[in-house]
Amino acid sequence: MNILFTLPNATKKTSGNWATANRLSKGLKTYGNNISINILEVGEVDRKDILWADVVHCFHLLKTFLLLQDYFNNTKLQRRWIVSFTGTDLELLKTTDNQSDIISLLEKTQGVVVFHEKAREELISLNIRGSLIKVIPQSPNNFPKQELMDMRSVWGVKKDEILFLLAGGIRSVKNPLRAVKLLKAIADKRAIKLIMIGPILEEEAWISLRQELQSLPWISYQGEIEHSLMAAAYQAADVVLNTSDSEGMPNTLLEAMQFQKPLLGYNNKGNAAIIKHEINGFLYNNQEEFTRYALQLIDNRGLASEMGARGKELLLNSTLEREAGMYIELYTKI
Repeated sequence: MNILFTLPNATKKTSGNWATANRLSKGLKTYGNNISINILEVGEVDRKDILWADVVHCFHLLKTFLLLQDYFNNTKLQRRWIVSFTGTDLELLKTTDNQSDIISLLEKTQGVVVFHEKAREELISLNIRGSLIKVIPQSPNNFPKQELMDMRSVWGVKKDEILFLLAGGIRSVKNPLRAVKLLKAIADKRAIKLIMIGPILEEEAWISLRQELQSLPWISYQGEIEHSLMAAAYQAADVVLNTSDSEGMPNTLLEAMQFQKPLLGYNNKGNAAIIKHEINGFLYNNQEEFTRYALQLIDNRGLASEMGARGKELLLNSTLEREAGMYIELYTKI
C-alpha cells in the first residue's frame, strides 16, 4: 500500500502536522514491508505523486485538501482520500463563506479524521455524516533515551525561578501574547521565567510579541530549536503552557506529559482533550483563573509533581502502536 501524506506549505520539521506525519510514518511501517509512505508539502505534490499513491492523506482541510481538489475531482486520478482536521481548520470551516461547497467535497472522500469526540460532534452539527468521521487520538512523539542538555543553564534560568515553557509557532491563533499578559500579574509576586520557543510563522504576530519582549526581562524568546532538543526543554520546565485560541490535539502537551510536567492551558476543545482539569493540570478561561492556578503550581510544588505523575499515567494507553493500528484499519477498510 502506497500512502501519500500531504502537509501545509512551509511546515516541514517545524509544525505539529509534520511531527504527526513523521510519527505515523514510523508506526505504520512496522505493519510490514508492503507499506510505503511519502511525506510532501502540498506545493511539492504533482500528478505522478497522486498516481503513485493508493491513499492520499491530507493533514489540514483548507491548507492541504482544498489546494489539491483539482486532483481530487479528476476522474482519471481516482484514489482513496482521507482528510485530517488538525487544528485551526475546524474553526475556519465553521465560519467560511463557502462552507456548503467544502462539505460537499468532504462527503465524497473516503474518510475524515479528528483527534477527539468533541470535534466529531462539531462536524456532525455541520451536517457531515457521522459514519464518515473517525476519531483517532494522537499518541506522543517518543524521544530516544539520551543524556539531556541542561537547558536551564543554556537559557540563563536561575535555580529559584519557576520556568513556564510555551512551545509553538509564533502566529495569531497560538496567541503567544496571551502568555505574556497572563503572567504579568504574577511576575512581580514570584520569581518566574517564561521561555518561548518556536518558529516565526506570522510577521505581524512577531512584531507585537517583540515589543513586549524588549521591556520584560523575565521573558526570553529562544527561536526555533531542533526537535531532538525538545526533550531537554521539557525536562527543564516547571510548567508547560498552551495559550492557543483553538487546537486540534497539541503534540507539545502530550510530549510534556512524558516528562511528568503539569499543564496549564487555555480552555479550548483541543487542550481539554488532553488536560484533565485538576488531574494533570488546569484549564483556565480568564485572567483570574490563570493567576489562581499558576500560583498553586508555583507555591505547591508537591501538587505540581503529583499532576505531572498523573499525566504520565494517562499516557499509558496512548501508544503509537495503537494509533497506527487505527489508521491501518481505516486505510484498509475504505
